[in-house]
Amino acid sequence: MPANDTEAEAVKHRADPEVAAGPDVEQHGTAGVGTVVGKLASWIQRDTTPTGELARLRRMDPTDPVPVYPVLLRQLKQAGLHLSGHQSLRGWSLIAHCLALTRGRHHPGRRFGAALYAIGMTDLRINSLLRADLDQLTDLLPRVARRLGQQQENANWAQPAWLVLGLQSTGGMSDSAAKARSDIAKDFVIAQYTTESGDD
Repeated sequence: MPANDTEAEAVKHRADPEVAAGPDVEQHGTAGVGTVVGKLASWIQRDTTPTGELARLRRMDPTDPVPVYPVLLRQLKQAGLHLSGHQSLRGWSLIAHCLALTRGRHHPGRRFGAALYAIGMTDLRINSLLRADLDQLTDLLPRVARRLGQQQENANWAQPAWLVLGLQSTGGMSDSAAKARSDIAKDFVIAQYTTESGDD
């Protein structure tokens, strides 16, 4: 019976990424990760969004996100999350910072790994990104966001969000973080293979 339950959960995980992050999402609030990322991105893209608030998110230090909490808490609440505590907000601060650096270029249909290949990420760099712990990711992910923003490349930012939040929730590699990491790597390789096969 446990094996069947596990298999059913795995199918549910693949079919519905919002459910996939299950326990991790529940720790961070009521809305799904993809929903929150989408609402943050939409807010960043709006013409009516205060430029000063966006500038604060872009200039913030992800290792010390406290100064942007007034902006971040308000937007996360409007997106359906109700968070408290420094540790709970650290991951979302990093995600919001990266989204601001890309000027909200989030698109659920554009796989993150494929977007990384499109901007010229090397195998070595993507391996460094995917092997990173939370502290290393806090340094590496904004660099990726800047490149995506500079090249005006859309990406599904829910995938790295699952990775960040999954690492944060356990201090190690949660199931949702492991799946996000695997999916990003797989999509990078598929994009690479498809391009190289097309060149032959």
